[in-house]
Amino acid sequence: MVTAEVKDESGVKQVTLWYRVGSDQKYTPVNLSLIANKYSVTVKALDTPGGEYGTWEFYITADDAVGNQSQSPLDTSVQLLACVG
Repeated sequence: MVTAEVKDESGVKQVTLWYRVGSDQKYTPVNLSLIANKYSVTVKALDTPGGEYGTWEFYITADDAVGNQSQSPLDTSVQLLACVG
């Protein structure tokens, strides 16, 4: 689950998570939902296009009610690893 606290004086119109596994893949967008004063979304590893394993790269964009957009820094701190049973 990815969670973000997003605030704007003019109001928040949309918050989007962009993610991929593998730097040769395109980013996949998914909208976050407002739940309990925070925006969140759950992404299953199996639904991630690209390689099954590796670095899960993601960033968040937020659009306000008057058309401005902000973007978080790229996060590469999550590794998808094979499950060994």
